[in-house]
Amino acid sequence: MLIRDSFAALCTLSVLTLLVTGQLELWHLYVLNALNGLGNTFQQPASDVAVSLLTPKAQYQRAAGMRTFSNSLVTILSPVIATALLGFLGIYAVMAFDLLTFVTAFTALAFFIRIPDTRRQSRDAQTGAPAVADRPEESVLQSALAGLD
Repeated sequence: MLIRDSFAALCTLSVLTLLVTGQLELWHLYVLNALNGLGNTFQQPASDVAVSLLTPKAQYQRAAGMRTFSNSLVTILSPVIATALLGFLGIYAVMAFDLLTFVTAFTALAFFIRIPDTRRQSRDAQTGAPAVADRPEESVLQSALAGLD
């Protein structure tokens, strides 16, 4: 998740650099948004897994409801906030706000949130055999093909 967030910030910095140097063109935005969208295909599942590892099982429904609510809120408020910033302060303020939110999220995830390593803890209660999480890891391509299957 940290790598994906850093990549998104790098895309914003790329747009900012192109804008400042007067070289920003429409096709740059298409390419960078496509790359960001591709990165989101990894971010969302990783985030879902992290939340399920951090949330007690008794709170899964509440956490799912709050995530759905917050995702909807972000979808509605992001364009509103960006438009307000753009209208009052300009495009540089929008990009600065984007980078500020990146730094905040990166700092929180890197230094304040510890995702438990369940591979070391999980054993079958009756047999003591390694649980599913201890099986050999498969590649991303294998996982994607299994998901499609």
